Amino acid sequence: MIGYYIPGDSFIHRAPAGFKLFFLAAMGLASFSLDIGVYFGIFMILAVLMCWIVGLDWRTLKRILKPVALVLLAIFLAHLFVGDFFSAIAAVIRILTVILFATLVTVSTHMDDMIEVFKLVARPLEPFGVKPRKLAFLLSLTIRLIPAIFEILAEVREAQKSRGLERSVFAVIVPFMVRALKKADALGDALTSRRFEES
Repeated sequence: MIGYYIPGDSFIHRAPAGFKLFFLAAMGLASFSLDIGVYFGIFMILAVLMCWIVGLDWRTLKRILKPVALVLLAIFLAHLFVGDFFSAIAAVIRILTVILFATLVTVSTHMDDMIEVFKLVARPLEPFGVKPRKLAFLLSLTIRLIPAIFEILAEVREAQKSRGLERSVFAVIVPFMVRALKKADALGDALTSRRFEES
């Protein structure tokens, strides 16, 4: 999902990282602020079109959205239970649109460019003991790890489905937690070897 960079030369790739992050924030705010249904469709079409421009085909988008399908379904059912069908659809489209725009930004932006933007934003916090470089790196790393976590979950679910255990919560959660913790441990070792704490 969010976090994979796709090389390209589109106008979206060439746009400054700061502008793309501002655009993401604006689209997210607009998606959750506007109540007119037609805007949801416009934002969704715009997000899909821009994803296609940066090189995300339908197969890739399907792979990106597959891990969050259950979450979106749960949100839909929750809104359907406390509200009506339109509010449930609107909630799903809003979240889906933000996911697509976030994916659009991260697949078209180099990690280094994103770190520079975060460093600039965090610079006013430097007098309070915050290290802009370290904070920027951690924020960027968090964004890049999101797809890895979802990918682990999807792989575990597929493995348990082949064993007929996809309906068992524990059969999915336990191996998922083990693999996620192993990945976190490996990442911690890598950062330690590069003396990240001392930087």
